[in-house]
Amino acid sequence: MSYGVCLTLIVIGAVLRFALAAGSPHGLNVHVVGVIVLLAGVLGVILPFLARLPQNRRQRPAAPNQPPTRPGARRS
Repeated sequence: MSYGVCLTLIVIGAVLRFALAAGSPHGLNVHVVGVIVLLAGVLGVILPFLARLPQNRRQRPAAPNQPPTRPGARRS
């Protein structure tokens, strides 16, 4: 999802949640739909950032002139 779509979902969800009157047509709770749409937009913004985080933060890149070592390998 693009950021524009996510921001649009956030705005629509906020309008449904906070700006509309409490009346719900035919048993549909507009406030709950607004919260769901709002959360979908927020997750669409946050999840790409979380996917770009490094998987293992303790893993450091090898020095330029040293070969990479295997985990558990002995140093001589």
